[in-house]
Amino acid sequence: MKKYLLGFGILSIFVLYSSISYIAKPYRNTDTILGRISNIVNENNSLNLICVNFPKTEVNILWEYEFSSRKIVKNGNKISSIGNKYGKNKFIIKVGNIFEESLLHYKSNNWHSYDYEIKISKVNSNLYRINFSAKGPNSINEKIEVVLN
Repeated sequence: MKKYLLGFGILSIFVLYSSISYIAKPYRNTDTILGRISNIVNENNSLNLICVNFPKTEVNILWEYEFSSRKIVKNGNKISSIGNKYGKNKFIIKVGNIFEESLLHYKSNNWHSYDYEIKISKVNSNLYRINFSAKGPNSINEKIEVVLN
C-alpha cells in the first residue's frame, strides 16, 4: 500500500509541475488572470542596455527591492531577471570606477511587467547622460546627467 501511495504522490507532483509550467508559460498579456499570474511566476520584465561612446563591458547593474538585492547586469551582460515586485524598485548603475548612480521606479502592483531601457551616453570625459524608461502601466521616462569632477 505504501508503494502505491508513494508512486501516486510522485506522479501527482510530476503532473502538477508539468501543468504549472504549461499553464504559466511566459507571455505579457495582463488582461487575463492567467496572464497576470504568468507575469509574477516568470518575471517577464525585460531590460535593454545601450551604451554610447564607451564599452558596454564597463557597466554593472544591481536591482534592489526592500532588503534584498540581485545583480542583473555584469560586465554589460544580463545575468539575472528583474523581479516582479510592487513598490520601490531601485536600479544601481555602476560604470567601471567612474561613477555610480541610482534610478527608482515605483510599481503600483506586481500583476504587470515592464520593458526597461537604460541608455548611457558618454558626452565627453566629464559628462555622462542616462536615459531611463519603463514602459508599462506606470510608464516613466527619466533623464539624468552625471558630471564628473
